[in-house]
Formats: sequence, C-alpha cells, structure tokens
Amino acid sequence: MGFASRTCVLALLLIVGLAASAVGAERHATSAAARTILAKDIDFSPAKVSIRRGQVVTWRFLDSTRHNVISRGKRRFRSSGDQRSGTHKVRFRRAGRYAYVCTFHLFSMQGVVVVR
Repeated sequence: MGFASRTCVLALLLIVGLAASAVGAERHATSAAARTILAKDIDFSPAKVSIRRGQVVTWRFLDSTRHNVISRGKRRFRSSGDQRSGTHKVRFRRAGRYAYVCTFHLFSMQGVVVVR
C-alpha cells in the first residue's frame, strides 16, 4: 500500500472516529442538559434539582388544579403564568440557589434549583 493510500485510509478512520464520538457526546449533552420537574397532585417532584450552569429546567404541569412557578429569594428567574397543563422552561446561567413556590399551594409546593 502506497503512502497516498495509507494517508487516505488514516484520514477516513479519523473522520469516522470523530463522527462517532461527536454523536455520543451530543446524546450525553442532550440528556444532561435538561431536568424536568413535575407539578402534579399539589407537589413539585422532585422538589430539589442540581444542575450545571447553562442547563435548562422544565416544569411540566400535569394537574386539573392551577399551578405556577414563582421565583423567590435573593436569586431570581423568570416565573411562569398560571397553568393546568403545558410546560415552563428556564435556562440557568449563573451559579447559586434559586428558590421557587406555587403561590396557589404555598405550604406544600416549594422547591429549589441548585446551579453549580
């Protein structure tokens, strides 16, 4: 096998290897990039999530009762409207603890997002 053929084969193997690792990294980044919190049965589940900066938290409303996600405390994020269904998404760009509540169920629906 000549030099040109070996170079071609090596380049092809390099491209295939890079493509395979990029697909694997993309799958991992997608699954790690989002966390979902359910608002159901007058409860946030899970009530506490830990994420990295830049990740998205999605609140999914699955109840016949109205709920909302209202940011409380020193660190704030964009709050949701009143919802019975649908989702509310927030990308957290700064580290810290972000407390939130449902103002319709203050004593039973509280949570925190911890951003590292």
